[in-house]
Amino acid sequence: MTDLPTDDQTTDGQANNDQATDGQTTNDQPTLDQPIVDLKRVANIIAMHRPDEQFMSAQIIQEYLGEYVANTGTPVGRSWNGQFGKILSINREVLGIEKLSKKAEPIIDDHGHRTTSTRWVCLELVR
Repeated sequence: MTDLPTDDQTTDGQANNDQATDGQTTNDQPTLDQPIVDLKRVANIIAMHRPDEQFMSAQIIQEYLGEYVANTGTPVGRSWNGQFGKILSINREVLGIEKLSKKAEPIIDDHGHRTTSTRWVCLELVR
């Protein structure tokens, strides 16, 4: 398992000074559209799951934010939930998780709205 990034690194472990001139970043680094996420906190949430235990992105978001709400009508590329999922995917090795399916599964959010979420599995205990 890889160490979590330090404060002067992005979520993929690269230095924060690799920003391109158009406002986008290189090497799968977070863009201005991606939420700021405390990866250590996410790792602690994931660590509550046993190895081989399956969970949904929505569960991690719910534990991280205190609720899970569908971003109805928002394209996945601009959705907070979608961007959080992208952060999980980019950092899957650091977090010790693996995506089980490329296709998101239908779920119901905390307010009864239909949405989708990705299923993951814990590969190891995150410390």
